[in-house]
Amino acid sequence: MMQGICIDKGDTLTLQEGKKYFLFPNGENHFYASRFNSKRSHFGCYRAKHFEVIQEEEETKPETEVKFEQLALF
Repeated sequence: MMQGICIDKGDTLTLQEGKKYFLFPNGENHFYASRFNSKRSHFGCYRAKHFEVIQEEEETKPETEVKFEQLALF
């Protein structure tokens, strides 16, 4: 998850300067922008120059391996 502030809305109608958005990378020079922490709820793809990244967090993946133990009942 990454967050950024819009520093230049350019000719877009959906971005607001000074507003914080959740950003999801799309290649090297573009971000999907979202008001929520979900890539599926983005409202557009914009050039990276429109944002100043203020917070970057590495995604933590939950452990998918489930460990079982054999128990003897008798």
